[in-house]
Amino acid sequence: MSSASHAPDSAGASPRRIALIGDSVTHDGEYPWLLQLYASCRDPRSRVEILNRGISGGNAVEGFARLEEDVLAQGKLDAAVVCFGLNDVDRDAFAPTVDSTGAKQARLLAARERYWIHMEKISAALESHGIRVYALTPPPYDEWGSQQMPPLAGCDTLGVSLLADGLKHSFSQKGRPVIDLHQVLVELYRKRLSPPIAPDRVHPDRRGQLVIASLLAEALFPEKAAASTWHFPLEDSAAKAIQKELPLLGLVNSGTVIPERFSDVLGALAALKRATLSLRLLRQVDDMIARAGGDPGNGSQTDVRNCTAELLKSPQLSGYREYFSAVFRNYLAVRTRRKELQIAWGEASERYFATVTEVAARG
Repeated sequence: MSSASHAPDSAGASPRRIALIGDSVTHDGEYPWLLQLYASCRDPRSRVEILNRGISGGNAVEGFARLEEDVLAQGKLDAAVVCFGLNDVDRDAFAPTVDSTGAKQARLLAARERYWIHMEKISAALESHGIRVYALTPPPYDEWGSQQMPPLAGCDTLGVSLLADGLKHSFSQKGRPVIDLHQVLVELYRKRLSPPIAPDRVHPDRRGQLVIASLLAEALFPEKAAASTWHFPLEDSAAKAIQKELPLLGLVNSGTVIPERFSDVLGALAALKRATLSLRLLRQVDDMIARAGGDPGNGSQTDVRNCTAELLKSPQLSGYREYFSAVFRNYLAVRTRRKELQIAWGEASERYFATVTEVAARG
């Protein structure tokens, strides 16, 4: 799976606290939790913390706007992985109703420039705090699969692919590590696997999420784990299916032992995931309401309800209204429980690492 563009980083020891900054592929994805589990498997007696800082619907501009409060203010970090692009590419410009005119090309060029500028801003801000930055090129838009919905012709080859190429060029020039997820998944998407890895042509399923986790494991933790550490579980059907196409070499780089109480670790991780997603929900909708001119922190329930109703009318949410309707309903139910949810997340985090330590101590 390795290639020169995502070669393992050799700048010092493996990081202990890592933020994953991105869009819905991170926010709602499995790879943050797969990577957390892998980090615990390869070194169960040391605390390596993976922080999910994805926001569904986000892009590089939004990511930079929330960086200070959502990432930099959350305690010391050793490293950050930054992955945007699928919402930066201006997918609407590839709709069949949009003419291939000079205006369209100018629109796409502006989107690319905006993306590259803000990826640089995010990286520079992180580096100014002593944080090692890894760029993860965006997953492709699947132009090749047999999904029921027709593809947006050129959305990857003339869109996401150009974002990824420019990102690789600019980061490589500055000596920053780049993990080229885009190229790896393009090769898989072109095989037209059944079912497609990206069912909606945008979001990778569990097979794709395993690929992301494997690439990050390979880059972030290049040294081989001791044989006495835990074996990362790759026995589910999705893992077996994707390994026929692409060996998950990064995740295989773990130990050989499955502890008897491994289910306790999985249960604690599931609880941590639930607590994290509750907080990410608040962050997601708070940011949307603020950008729409509302006051998520102090507005009345009626004001917030009216603002979310207006947001649902936005053309940008077309195709995802059912998802965002559920998001807004959940938000309205929990928006007054911020402190309680923050405490619950802290307790779930400590419980997870305590469980890992306890299971490791019992051998």
